[in-house]
Amino acid sequence: MTMLHVGDRWFDADLVVFDKDGTLIDFEAMWGRLAVAWVEHLTGEGGDTLLRAELYATLGYDARRQRTRP
Repeated sequence: MTMLHVGDRWFDADLVVFDKDGTLIDFEAMWGRLAVAWVEHLTGEGGDTLLRAELYATLGYDARRQRTRP
């Protein structure tokens, strides 16, 4: 039995699906939006451009092209 915790709920999972090619979830759209939100939250508007660039690199996101890095 595998228990998954999501938010404030627990689920007894019989199956876990990994969507590595984006068939079920558009990874690019989801991850890009989250990466930008996190970096902007951490650096604030007009924040340190070096810190912003390093955070994007750590997250594997190219902010200029708006794409994840392979």
